[in-house]
Amino acid sequence: EAAKASKVLVREVRAMAAVRHLNVVTLLGVCVEPGKLAIVMECAEKGTLRDRLDAHTTDPLLAWRRFQLLFGVLNGMRRLHAHTPRPIVHADLKSLNVLVAIDHQTGAWVAKITDFGLASGSGLSTTTRTRTGGGTLTHSAPESLSDAPPSVAADVYAFGIIAWEVATG
Repeated sequence: EAAKASKVLVREVRAMAAVRHLNVVTLLGVCVEPGKLAIVMECAEKGTLRDRLDAHTTDPLLAWRRFQLLFGVLNGMRRLHAHTPRPIVHADLKSLNVLVAIDHQTGAWVAKITDFGLASGSGLSTTTRTRTGGGTLTHSAPESLSDAPPSVAADVYAFGIIAWEVATG
């Protein structure tokens, strides 16, 4: 089990280290000490996008801020999909996997995509997995419910679900 966890951690770290972009969470460090595996990422003061949407009654998101966050998610996904030699497919894009940080120079909220290395077929058992192995059922494209491999198109579908979440709260 420890060896499996180490492999998953290495895959996540490699995926995170391969991409540097404003809208993709930055890897700061990693601990590989047996029994103490950890990934250290930049701080996202505002939590997840889902947290921000859930707090709409006490801290409403204005339309321009919603657009700003969606545009950030879009730019982050565009960067992941443009990765060479092959695209990085998230395979579990959802509002819980989008962190919201604050740009301390401008005060702007910045969407940061996270959890993309663990998402693509890690073999972890979670309550959000589809019957085919990866992703969250509510954000999965129809073709993802079959044996189709994760794809850029499925990530675009998941972005559409996030856009719906942001538009409706």
